Amino acid sequence: MQKESVIISSKQFFIISIMFLVGDGILYVPTIVATSAKEDSWIVGIISIIETLLIVWGYARLANGMKNQSLPDYLEKEVGKWSAKLLLLFFIAYILVDIGLMVYEIGSFLITIILPETPIESIALALLVVISFGVKLGIETMSRASEILFPWFFGLFILLIAFNIPNVHLENFQPFLQKGSAPIFEANMQLLPYVFEMSILIAIFPFVRNSKAYVLGSTGGVLMLSIVIVIALLVFGVQTMTSEVFPSYLLGQEISIGGFFQRIEVIMAIIWFISVFFKVAFCFLIFNFLLTSVVGIEDHRLLTLPLAFSFIPLCLAIVPNTVYLVDFIVTTWLSYSVMFGVLLPFLIGGFIMLKKQLHKQ
Repeated sequence: MQKESVIISSKQFFIISIMFLVGDGILYVPTIVATSAKEDSWIVGIISIIETLLIVWGYARLANGMKNQSLPDYLEKEVGKWSAKLLLLFFIAYILVDIGLMVYEIGSFLITIILPETPIESIALALLVVISFGVKLGIETMSRASEILFPWFFGLFILLIAFNIPNVHLENFQPFLQKGSAPIFEANMQLLPYVFEMSILIAIFPFVRNSKAYVLGSTGGVLMLSIVIVIALLVFGVQTMTSEVFPSYLLGQEISIGGFFQRIEVIMAIIWFISVFFKVAFCFLIFNFLLTSVVGIEDHRLLTLPLAFSFIPLCLAIVPNTVYLVDFIVTTWLSYSVMFGVLLPFLIGGFIMLKKQLHKQ
């Protein structure tokens, strides 16, 4: 992934940012938010749009400071060789856990809804092998693939929302602020880790033309999540949203046009498959690129397939079962994401700014 031979257009980076933020969240976020905020879940969606705009703007400012240098080269120049390797290893660990969670989520969804008799190891193997071939072809190829599939992703999303409008019940917004603002704050904290994951894309900033696409794409992604939260709330109400693991998937079952066009939940499945596939793929690509930089391998493609096979036992070790997955997301994922998605990048940025200020003086 050499800078001089890789260029991602603003449009492609915009699409990647949307899919990265929507990712696995489109299935899980409505339940997570509704469990705490109840009827006020829509307020969480509005707040998250503003927060995402500010957070990713901060990430963009930090990334723009690299001035077309790769992340490993930039860190080595600013903090020294061994400090840079240590920081990169922390960042790599964050990406590894993220990949493990998403791979298990994909397997859990498929064996729960579509392929109940299939071992989760088989699903993880099929997914990671396909992704490894995409990573081996390079970031430009994957960016073009995301550009090709985005119209299907966005078009199906619009159809899902539009076809569910007749099923909405505005009374599901009530009661308003029944338990005050504390549940809204709690729900908002559960949604923020999906925004903090956008820090992973900082690693590909040297290969893009325009960082504004990153901010706009991230904001667009959280807007899509907010729309799904609102529609799920208006269609199902709080009781169904909190009792179902995948309420957004069930939105497809509520669609009925003319008595024959109905139960098309596959629309939601396709939307999720496209977004989570590219999120895992770009996490894998960045993980691969950073790891090869740390160990001193020039061609990141050499480790692609071995890493794909090694991820299978690693992912199952990170997430042994669904109960552990839910508990980790609810109790641990926020603090873990804050550590690596907020403290690490902004402490690095603050240190570099202080170093430059002292140098000027």
